[in-house]
Amino acid sequence: MNIEIRGIAWNHTRGFLPVAATAQRFEELYPEIRITWEKRSLQAFADASMSELAGHFDLVVMDHPHVALAAAQGLLLPFEDWVPAEFLEDQSMNSVGVSHDSYRFDKLQWALTSDAAAPVATWREDLIEKYGLFPPRTWEDVLSLARDGFVTIAAFPIDVLMHSYMFTHALGHEPFSTDHGIGPADIVAAALDELRSLISLCDAASSGVIRSARRNGCVPQWMTARQPIARLPTAIRTTRGRAMQGTSFRRAI
Repeated sequence: MNIEIRGIAWNHTRGFLPVAATAQRFEELYPEIRITWEKRSLQAFADASMSELAGHFDLVVMDHPHVALAAAQGLLLPFEDWVPAEFLEDQSMNSVGVSHDSYRFDKLQWALTSDAAAPVATWREDLIEKYGLFPPRTWEDVLSLARDGFVTIAAFPIDVLMHSYMFTHALGHEPFSTDHGIGPADIVAAALDELRSLISLCDAASSGVIRSARRNGCVPQWMTARQPIARLPTAIRTTRGRAMQGTSFRRAI
């Protein structure tokens, strides 16, 4: 009896090639099983409905913000039902940072980490030198550079969600460490206010004008005088600092 398994990954070399190569080797060892992986765009990787994906695929490479909803809706199968506890413990001990735990919800493991990175802030030394500036050392330094048009930040909805976690942490509260959701309302509100203060100064870049202009081969006029020299961290895309992604089993529905 032949078994057909379908999986969905994301359209990036490190997001697709490892699972495709693993499937090829698995099929060599178990020729009665065929695993077919498909791709979705990076944006769909962040935004696509887990309910729809679980309805069409047996294996899903997913982003960690979807874990709680997918588990609560019964879309995934917990790994405790399929692999030994010793294996999960080994994954926890040898995963980067808390990437393994980011896929735990309600005391169960809903996905395994296959990719992890950290949010980063970057700057261009050539433009720092050209305009006689200095890398920011404080939050006020960042806002000052942003007012002068030298900062850009990713601000798609999923980016803003991750930013809100980081800003909450920066204000002294570990996100989801209490029964108050992300955190106490006053701290979350303060985090969003700080985030809004930056994004409002970087609205053109944040809304995708720069990316769109580069794709279309044109540059907005305001960029001819100043170019962004700093990129603030986000916890979503690799080039902007990735959070975690993992592979999960869907529940048969």
